[in-house]
Amino acid sequence: MSTFLTLLISLSFFVVSLSDNARVYVQTPEHPYHLVTLAGVERVPRDTCAGQFTERTFTEALQGPLDAVTYERPGDPTSPAYLWRAGKLVNAELLRQGYAYPTPHLDRLTHGKALSQAAARARLERRGVWAACRR
Repeated sequence: MSTFLTLLISLSFFVVSLSDNARVYVQTPEHPYHLVTLAGVERVPRDTCAGQFTERTFTEALQGPLDAVTYERPGDPTSPAYLWRAGKLVNAELLRQGYAYPTPHLDRLTHGKALSQAAARARLERRGVWAACRR
C-alpha cells in the first residue's frame, strides 16, 4: 500500500458501530472511537414493527467512509453531530428514507430546516417508519 493511500485512509471518517438510540461510534483522525449523537435523528425502537424494518437499513446507511463530521457547536465534540458523505448530510438522508424519526425542536438546529424537510418528505411518501407495517 502506498504512503499516500495510507495517509488518505487515516484521514477518513468512518462509523465504527452503533450505540443506543442515535449515538454512533465514529473513527476520526483525532480519535479511533469517538461517541457522537446524531443531530436531529432518533432511532426507532427495535421492539416495534417499524423498528424491525428499519434497524438493518439504518445501519447500512451509516456504513462507508464519511467526508466529515461537524458539530452543532463548532469545536465542541460533545454537541450533536452531523455526518457528511459525498457533500450530502447523512442525518437528512436517514430521515428522508424513513430510517429514523426526527427529534423535537429541529428548528433550533443549524441544519434543522434540511432535516425537517427530509422528514416531511418521508412522511408524505410513506417511507420507512411512516409506512404501514405489513402483518
